[in-house]
Amino acid sequence: MVPAPRGAGIVAARVPKMVLQFNGIDDVFTSSRGSTKTLGNFVKLKQNGWVGNFALGASYISLPWWAGQALFGTDAAKWICVSAIDVTQLSVSVYLVIKIYT
Repeated sequence: MVPAPRGAGIVAARVPKMVLQFNGIDDVFTSSRGSTKTLGNFVKLKQNGWVGNFALGASYISLPWWAGQALFGTDAAKWICVSAIDVTQLSVSVYLVIKIYT
């Protein structure tokens, strides 16, 4: 993914475009290499370094992090934050699959 000029919109295939729109990204160019048959390759953004990406906004991660740290300590906060992100990404995946196939 490459940042696009303001107003360019999202230049992507259908599924990546929906995921990017759902996460509030407005202007980006995307490309792909190799096999692009599976939806799972794109939706597993956490494993590709999208955790903490500025495009998602600070509130995406900060609430689970600070709540977990205040209640359970730093080590538990890591797991709470990752779990909250996984639940969010799973719900996005389910939403997209339902949207695509209905």
